[in-house]
Amino acid sequence: MSANQLLPLLLSPLYLSLVLIFLGLWLRRYVVTAAGAVIVLLASLPGLVFPIYDWQQGYVRKEVSALPDCAADAIVVLAGARTITAGVSDPVTEWGDAIDRIFGGVEAWERSCASKLVFTGGGTVSPAYTSEGQAMRELAEKLGVMPAAITVLPSASNTVDEATEARRFLAPNISRILLVTSGFHMRRASMLFRNAGFEVIEYPVDLRVPPNGVGPVPWLPHMMALNRSDIMIREGLGLVYYRIKLWLETI
Repeated sequence: MSANQLLPLLLSPLYLSLVLIFLGLWLRRYVVTAAGAVIVLLASLPGLVFPIYDWQQGYVRKEVSALPDCAADAIVVLAGARTITAGVSDPVTEWGDAIDRIFGGVEAWERSCASKLVFTGGGTVSPAYTSEGQAMRELAEKLGVMPAAITVLPSASNTVDEATEARRFLAPNISRILLVTSGFHMRRASMLFRNAGFEVIEYPVDLRVPPNGVGPVPWLPHMMALNRSDIMIREGLGLVYYRIKLWLETI
């Protein structure tokens, strides 16, 4: 596991609070235990977490028609929406919140932002499973996209690899892309695709913020808020890590 994968895990509110709670109990330092409890409590409060998450995300959900200019050489939709679950006989695909990425890409294609719809391959679960990119292709075809318009890139384990595969298979004929991914992921993704040589039009979807910005019960702990806290830390650290990495590569 690399440093950019390990650090977000160690600083995850749930992981960090559990470490502090058990460490405090073991050492009989109850101030440490209390600190762990406070961390998980604060990280679980929608009224505190959602406004910060919304600010860090920095996007407002728009329809494609509201973009100033969506004309691109290709629409690139990033993987990250699929999970594999047990079926009656064989494993099957289930889609999570990030399925909005696929819907957003199909919407952009229907509105003629580009004639080519590109899906990144996603991580490799097992050679026996269809890649996420292929599963996205199948769903897009069911939604009415012509098979000839769809391209699926090879599997990639992270966003850097997705940008590298896109450059390898799409450049130089495709330089201007409409990039579709979740709002929390867009800053890092657009930075890495620009670094790969693409001109990027951002189309963030899957923003995951309630209409009132705080949720129905703002000051009672909720797992959804804890999840958003984890996303904020992971994406914030990832953004800083790659900015430093790209800066070091230029000096």
